[in-house]
Amino acid sequence: MARYALIIGIAEYAGSFRSLETPVQNANAIANLLDRHGHFDQVKRLPFRREAGQKDLGQVIRKPLTCLELTSEIQQFLHDADQSDVLIYYSGHGFTLTNPLSANVMAFWLPQTAR
Repeated sequence: MARYALIIGIAEYAGSFRSLETPVQNANAIANLLDRHGHFDQVKRLPFRREAGQKDLGQVIRKPLTCLELTSEIQQFLHDADQSDVLIYYSGHGFTLTNPLSANVMAFWLPQTAR
């Protein structure tokens, strides 16, 4: 079965959340590890930059993503990886929500700047 990974590192935020130092480095380290040893068919990065002529999927960069952009990217990733094993890794601001039906659920925050 095919295996796909989506690696997200969000370090830049607008509004009241401060920018972070390590999500981009963490995301790139995980993506590179999965590329070398994870036996994944594709390891996609967000947000990313690919240089002209570059064959791989680039590197995670310091760039803010809106909730709309991230939602669209995740939906497209899951659509493309239909019937495959998937891994989604996220590094950035997060908080815990209480779920009355089970244990705590980790959520992440993105600015709603571009609706």
